[in-house]
Amino acid sequence: MPIPPARNLRARAPAIAAPPVSDSIASSQTGRSSDNTTSESVTKKPKVRRVPTSITPIACEPCKKARAKCDGDLPCYRCLNRDLDKCIYHPHSKTTKDELIRLIKEMESLRKRDDRIFNALVSDEKSQEVVMALRSGEPRDSISLRLGRLTLEGPLPETPPATTAGWPPYLPDGMDPRSPVDEVDTDSDHGHAWTTVTNNPALVRHLLTLYFTWAHPIHMVVSETAFMRSYLELTADYCSSALVNAMCALGCLLAESPLEMSYDTELMANDPEDYKFATLAERFMEEARSLIKWDNLGRITIIQTFAIMFLVDAGSGKARRAASYISFATTQLFDRALGNEPERHTDTWKIAVLGITALGIAWDEFTHQVSNTHQLPSLAPDIELDPFLLESEWIFYRQPSDVSNPSQPSLAILTATYTAKLMFIVRATTNLFYGESREPVTGGKILQQYARYLAWKESLPKEIASVDANSQALPHVLTLHIHYHTAIVQLLRPIMDPPGVHPLNLRNPEWFQVLALQSAEDGLLLLKQYRLLFNCRHQPQIQMFCLVHLSDLIMRYKPRKAEEVVHFCLDMLKESRKGFPFCGPLQEMFRHAASDCRVLLPLDLENLMGPLGQYSIDELMEAVVKPSFAQPLNYVASIIAPLTQEQWAQEWHRYIVEPTHHVGLGSRKSSRDSDQYMQGQMQISSILNS
Repeated sequence: MPIPPARNLRARAPAIAAPPVSDSIASSQTGRSSDNTTSESVTKKPKVRRVPTSITPIACEPCKKARAKCDGDLPCYRCLNRDLDKCIYHPHSKTTKDELIRLIKEMESLRKRDDRIFNALVSDEKSQEVVMALRSGEPRDSISLRLGRLTLEGPLPETPPATTAGWPPYLPDGMDPRSPVDEVDTDSDHGHAWTTVTNNPALVRHLLTLYFTWAHPIHMVVSETAFMRSYLELTADYCSSALVNAMCALGCLLAESPLEMSYDTELMANDPEDYKFATLAERFMEEARSLIKWDNLGRITIIQTFAIMFLVDAGSGKARRAASYISFATTQLFDRALGNEPERHTDTWKIAVLGITALGIAWDEFTHQVSNTHQLPSLAPDIELDPFLLESEWIFYRQPSDVSNPSQPSLAILTATYTAKLMFIVRATTNLFYGESREPVTGGKILQQYARYLAWKESLPKEIASVDANSQALPHVLTLHIHYHTAIVQLLRPIMDPPGVHPLNLRNPEWFQVLALQSAEDGLLLLKQYRLLFNCRHQPQIQMFCLVHLSDLIMRYKPRKAEEVVHFCLDMLKESRKGFPFCGPLQEMFRHAASDCRVLLPLDLENLMGPLGQYSIDELMEAVVKPSFAQPLNYVASIIAPLTQEQWAQEWHRYIVEPTHHVGLGSRKSSRDSDQYMQGQMQISSILNS
């Protein structure tokens, strides 16, 4: 979704007038008198050539004929001194052509905008909503934005539309959101812009589009509709400079590097080596942090900023600082909820709670800890997002030229809802193994969690339930299913082969492997499908963690597939490492795991991950706040209560078999999923009855 341009804050420096010739001569005379020069030499007027302080690339006609430098004023300095009354400028043919192209694109963008509104008016589904918006005086740009992303697909007008005075958007964080935009003095303080890192609107638009295409549907911490409305209407209700800078920083991690588009020619000319997306990400983050003040910490946009800054730092290999960001966002959101009851019923609030909660739980899941995110689930389980919320369409976007790609319903709200539901189950699993209660983990509790995962999968609406190769699933829907399979692996992995004596007293613990390996293989198939459809350059961080955990299980229990899986995992991480530096330490951790399993490493290992041993222990710790991605199996084994074969059979029948008969497990599954599930059931029943 291309984003509207930000304001060009770089005003042309005023031309400094040269002193009159007579003044220069007088100054020269004074200096020569002190040197006892003759009066004849003083009376001679030295010829002074005046060089304009500013030179325009398009000279006026007299200066052009004289091959003289022109300062671009009307009249210019040269014509003014020579009393020439024909100081006329004729634009260069290339400039005229560029202006015509801009006008054509502008008209095409406006036509598409109006077509979107007209099509909505003739449809039964959205006509009433559009009519009410038009009658209320809502700008057509805003209406078209809520209907989809069409308004933002092409270049927007450089002059403000009649309904959006003050365009393009800027607003200081402390300004009253209802203040007239015309009262803002953009020259008094550069903080009045959404961002001052760059003055090029195309770059900001590109980065925000990348954010809303690849990051937002996975980690939905803002309401896109509310954010874009504030962005376009110049209000601080749901948009702030800090939030925009954080989004742009995350967009830099998703962008191609080095910079292939001449977004800011001046910066590139001054600093061509450092003007890369990695450097830009740091600049955006620095500005985002500088805009966060003590007195605005409780604002919803600042809380959302901390959540997005967590994603940026986690992906950049700064996990310890990132952990403090998500912890702070969680705490602030909880405190704000207690003091603002009416706000809790708004869609923006619901999305923020569900998104930030899910983000914090996912971090706990893959770092194997329990943080303060236990506060928010007490608010979130009863939250339901309206499935009919108007949301933008999804476009396969990587470069600005991709705006012409076909669009489709994003299903982002639906995906976010079921992501949150999945994460509440994951939260219970994390508490089960790593909570502070230290109570023994019984087989019944483990199977109860497994049954909850099955029920979640069964409850998926048909729009996001199918992810087979023929469904052309959206990337965030694929990520949701990949995370589901990884959650099952995380649940069952500790009881597959705990170190030392098996605490479960089972003659055949292989039946756990049947379930876990089935999920791991299904998850890897979806990862291959994701790579085929979208490549790995834009996959979210959470999916990279899923990748190493699924690959690790197959590597350990499927020796024939071990070498293939190791190469696949390292290769996917290599692609993602171009934008997310933490993938480098993650590769190193996985290489160590493969070496421990005595798996033959790829011959092109150095090409896949660079020189061996290049990461220090601190760099490994900054990837996942610990030197390994693996679960602490020794610790978990110490809290698992032993069960006999008969007890396990009873628990399985209680939590899996009986509920399955009631809910009709498999009724919504694809035939492939049903076959795999039934095969697993037959193997487990055979083992339990042996």
